[in-house]
Amino acid sequence: MSRLTLKDFESLKGSKKSYPVLVGQNMGNRTLSFNLNLREFTQISRVRNVAGGESKDSTAQRELDINHTKKLAMHILTGLFETQLKIYRSNNQKISKAISSLQDDVGSSPYAVLQPFVCNIQNCKRDGEDLEFEYLVEGEPNWCKVKIGTDQPMSVVDGQHRREAFNLVQKWLNEVLEKGKYPAASFIALNDPNSKTERISYEVLDFWKDVADIAWSSSCVSIECHLGLDTEEERQLFADLNNKGKKVEISMAVEFDKSNPLNKFISEELIEEGVIKNAPVSKDTSTWHKDNGSLLRKDIGPITSLALFGKASSRSLTPSMVNEQKPFAINFWETIHAIKDYGTTGSRGKTVASQPVVLKGIARLFFELAFSKTDKNEEDLAILINKIKTGKLDFSHKNDLWRALFLSSSERKDKYAGIEMYVHVPAGTNLDAGTFDSTNNWVRFGSKHNDIYPRIGDLIRYSLGFRPRVSVTRSIEAGK
Repeated sequence: MSRLTLKDFESLKGSKKSYPVLVGQNMGNRTLSFNLNLREFTQISRVRNVAGGESKDSTAQRELDINHTKKLAMHILTGLFETQLKIYRSNNQKISKAISSLQDDVGSSPYAVLQPFVCNIQNCKRDGEDLEFEYLVEGEPNWCKVKIGTDQPMSVVDGQHRREAFNLVQKWLNEVLEKGKYPAASFIALNDPNSKTERISYEVLDFWKDVADIAWSSSCVSIECHLGLDTEEERQLFADLNNKGKKVEISMAVEFDKSNPLNKFISEELIEEGVIKNAPVSKDTSTWHKDNGSLLRKDIGPITSLALFGKASSRSLTPSMVNEQKPFAINFWETIHAIKDYGTTGSRGKTVASQPVVLKGIARLFFELAFSKTDKNEEDLAILINKIKTGKLDFSHKNDLWRALFLSSSERKDKYAGIEMYVHVPAGTNLDAGTFDSTNNWVRFGSKHNDIYPRIGDLIRYSLGFRPRVSVTRSIEAGK
């Protein structure tokens, strides 16, 4: 057996490995299409951003958004989970309750995939003229094997968050298998339904081992790899990929997306079962006179989420969280439909409740009275529901209380005794709450929903004599 020296190891630097590729063209530029295992892809790729140690002159990527990465990690884990369940079913393998109930935390999706990555190999000549190729199939020149050196990493132009998300999933699975329990801090918190201890049952642990095997061996992604671009060209490619596409309309996106548990509940139970009676639409009409009473599909999610969880975004919700709140959601929407003229033809001209920002205000108030740590008051919630259902809470444009947010703090205090303890607008804040259309006698709230809807809830509190929000009281005290 021959002896190795340190010089022999030095010679391994820049060693090459062959990969099957499809040679193609993109707008006249040569590209290579790879299909690689996710783990292998992370090993041969790199991200050129400042956080990765790059100088400002060589970066071609924005900074990593860890919150976005965690959401993608959850999406990846959901896809791996679904894949393993399909394998079990195809093998007629029994899926126990302990495993199937995990889906309440992991979530489900009719079809979970990752979009292709776009990369560039900087350390080669333009169009890969210096790369080594060999035919895969005789007579098929586009199907080849290419040799890529260890000193020729793929620079990730589009997909750094997907790449890092897989690393999070891989780390999570490794920790589960090594320690036999779920990580305390991660992008997901799971509880073994079969055990009251911190240890995961062997049955569930075997399931996660099967999921990990999929993640490490057969989870592949497509990569379009450009060749020999310099930093300036990489930056242009990044800008084109992220700026030239047309974003999908939010209403269409939520209508199609059934992987979000709240969105699925809204579509399949609130809308299809007729709890929400005014059929949602994808596009709004700016002419109030032509309003048919419909609600924009994109607004239903944030309104429902505010009522159930106190926040407009539903991205971090799990099926178990939504399942627990379904009765409350149904009660909320049934109460909304009891508002006079809501959902009818020309409703926006008849009731302020037809404006999404008002519904958000009511929804947030529902949450505060039902679930908030500081403002929970079940008696007041019962009163609120009763006042709405009996029509004693007036949402018509004739009720001048809805114009109170259009006044200055001093004007509002003079006109509505004691309201300053409920509605607080710190000095220097441009609330821009909306306008009053004196021609049609319409109250039209503005577009800054996040500033307006909490204060609409405060107007309702004032109207019904409830206690002011604790956060408002504290803010007033802090400003003294």
